[in-house]
Amino acid sequence: MLGLKGVSKSVIELPVPDHAYFERAVFYLKPNCNGVPAKALHREAEKWIGEILPRQKQIAVSTAKQFGMMLSSAALGAVICGAVIFLIQSI
Repeated sequence: MLGLKGVSKSVIELPVPDHAYFERAVFYLKPNCNGVPAKALHREAEKWIGEILPRQKQIAVSTAKQFGMMLSSAALGAVICGAVIFLIQSI
């Protein structure tokens, strides 16, 4: 376990790999964790990080899909408007 200077609580500090915004995650342990093995605490902290990170990647992918759909819709709208204007001018 890594401790933070000036903090009286025990903490676990883990690196967050390949994230655009966060470098490290800090978990403050409850006082009743004295008998829990350090490996078990690290596994639990890594599990929490693993649950958080995939959601962020899914959000980024769905945002990219939404942007692509909006762009496609705008292009289709422009083509339809151009066709309507062409038809009106040819009358």
